[in-house]
Amino acid sequence: MASTRNPSLNKEELCNKASNEWKILKNNDENVIQNKISKYLTMLIHIHGYEISEEIPHNAAFQKRIIELIKNTHNELDEIKKMIVITTNAEMKALFVSKIDNI
Repeated sequence: MASTRNPSLNKEELCNKASNEWKILKNNDENVIQNKISKYLTMLIHIHGYEISEEIPHNAAFQKRIIELIKNTHNELDEIKKMIVITTNAEMKALFVSKIDNI
C-alpha cells in the first residue's frame, strides 16, 4: 500500500505483498530493517475520496464549527506529517508522532 501509493488495495493482496516483503527483508542486517521501518513510518499516504460538503444550512452554526474544526485538524495533521519527513532528529520525530496520536 505504502510502496505502491495505492490506498485502496485489496486486503488479501496487501497482506501477501507485506508478507513477501518481510520474507526478503528479515534476512538483512538490523540497521537495514530499522531504516526500512523508518522509511515506511515517514511515508505520506494520501487518502482519496474524503470530501467535506460545503452545503450547510445557514442556521446550522454547530455544523459549521465542526466543519471548520475538521478542516483545521486536517491542515495541522498535514503540517506535522511534513515536519516528520523533513526532520532528521529522532527525538523530534517522536514528538511529532505523539502529536499525531493526540489529534
